[in-house]
Amino acid sequence: MFEQVKTIHTKYMKKIIYFYIIYSFFAVLVNMAHPVTPEFFNILQFSSSIYGFSFALMAFFNFITSLLWADLTQRYGSSKMLILSFAGFGVAQFLFLITTNLWMLMLARSLAGIFMGGLMVASLSYILSISHNVTYLSIYALIQTVGSAIGYFVGGFFGRYGYQMTFYIQIGGSFVAAILAYLLLDKHFDITSKTKPVTYNPLKLLFVQLKSASKPLKIFLLSVFFTCFGYFMHDNWLNYYFIHHYQFASDSVGYYKLAIAAVSLAANLILIFFLSRYNRLLVVVLSGCGIMLSAAYFNALLVPFLISTLLYYMFSVLFLPLQQNQMRQNRQKSSSDQSGLFNSARSLGMMIGPAFSGYLYQFGDQLTLLMAAASFFLAACLSAVYFYRSN
Repeated sequence: MFEQVKTIHTKYMKKIIYFYIIYSFFAVLVNMAHPVTPEFFNILQFSSSIYGFSFALMAFFNFITSLLWADLTQRYGSSKMLILSFAGFGVAQFLFLITTNLWMLMLARSLAGIFMGGLMVASLSYILSISHNVTYLSIYALIQTVGSAIGYFVGGFFGRYGYQMTFYIQIGGSFVAAILAYLLLDKHFDITSKTKPVTYNPLKLLFVQLKSASKPLKIFLLSVFFTCFGYFMHDNWLNYYFIHHYQFASDSVGYYKLAIAAVSLAANLILIFFLSRYNRLLVVVLSGCGIMLSAAYFNALLVPFLISTLLYYMFSVLFLPLQQNQMRQNRQKSSSDQSGLFNSARSLGMMIGPAFSGYLYQFGDQLTLLMAAASFFLAACLSAVYFYRSN
């Protein structure tokens, strides 16, 4: 794995190292508010369904702007879009912090979704513009997973001093990330197009892109959708479940997420060498996610539930680099177009999954587990069909 890194040209090595440093910093920041958001919503007297709806709204705007961000990235470069996205997210979170009613919440979450869409498209495009080597994608996916877990821990820790403290650090850090990106990232190396897009209508643009995609690619994107549907449905539900069912404090959720980070890191370091060479293990990984969620459903006691959930996260940390690796092997489209389609499929799952989770929670606090498990099993079947059709 590490020998592959040496093959990249020295001038690109500096670009990727700077990117990883900045992205790692932001990956921690972006997840800091999650453990304190349920408390924030309780103070505002928002229900669990509003919690799911707010996440879905953010994912919706992420979804509809992904391909527009892909076009902007091609014309102005991924570095500039990263700077804009970091700063924009900081503004969105400031509006979230001062929210007093539902309309302000909708505005803040919409802006957060727009700029997170830019971040996801531009960051993946930045890496693909440097190299299509699976090692770089694996490190990128590892940063997302471990950074998310550490962010939960840090956010939960500072949440003990009031949820506002967590938001202050997150907002300030977002602007620091924008400044670092401006100072350290090359702002011109990956501009690939000056042409205008076919349309500025995001849904029409998505239709145009999908129409030109091959059938196996469409099946693969559908698998990505169901993967993210199940993953974000479960992840959104877990915060509420820990706090309301087991009466966990926000810092306790953070400690558990830190344990998840350790398991995720170990799983990546041990297995990613093999997974990068045997991509069809994606079917096994997705099936493993479904099995562990099913096991968690039948384990109501705290310790077995925590163990099943921890094993689930061990599997779930592996599907993203595998899916990204499959996407990079498709040379049908440019790196920005690939990033846009991939992020659109993910964002659609992020949008519908949490909204459905918040709705299901009202009828039973464990129904989400069964639905998420079924989604992973369906994603595994679609992945198997994709590999069969790709031969």
